[in-house]
Amino acid sequence: MNLNDYRKLSFMAFWVSLIFSIGFLFAMIPNVEFVTLLAFLAGVLLSYKNGIAVAVMGEGLYSALNPIGSGLAFPALFMSQIIGMGFIAYFGALLSKVLINQSLTYKTRLLNGIIGALLTLSYDGITALSYPLTAGMDWSGTWKTLLVGLPFFSIHMVANVVIFAWVMPELIKSTHMQIIQFQLQLTEKSVTDIHFNALTDKV
Repeated sequence: MNLNDYRKLSFMAFWVSLIFSIGFLFAMIPNVEFVTLLAFLAGVLLSYKNGIAVAVMGEGLYSALNPIGSGLAFPALFMSQIIGMGFIAYFGALLSKVLINQSLTYKTRLLNGIIGALLTLSYDGITALSYPLTAGMDWSGTWKTLLVGLPFFSIHMVANVVIFAWVMPELIKSTHMQIIQFQLQLTEKSVTDIHFNALTDKV
């Protein structure tokens, strides 16, 4: 292992701990969380393999040690949470080039908000369906479960639209400035190089 490998592992460990600690920080605030954003950015910053690993580990730790109630008490829910965050990190990696190089306009903020809404809807859908499907509920019981959770889903989605539209662009920008400063190559095709090239193209 070379120096960059150790730096990359340190960054991955830092991001896992960030997901875990930020999850705890907002655990007592209903329907507002930054875990989804951080899992998504794990994919943006670390690409597919490492990004998904970081998102899965961060969500796994947070869910298992959640102060409100451990996800381990409900294995199906626990697995759906991990799968959901892995899915979110995958889409972060898929959209990384676009997000790294995007200019900050109201149009791009709107696009980021839509991304947040779709990811939140997908995650809430996966986790909400985990219990009724594994408990053997019929479709009537499943739909009732989803309807009961609809107010929570709606507030959660609105909160993440705001977070993705206004917090995510600034976080990507500031994080990449640090990556460039420390010359850290996070992926095989470094997102640092992508961002540096985008900056030099503008000069």
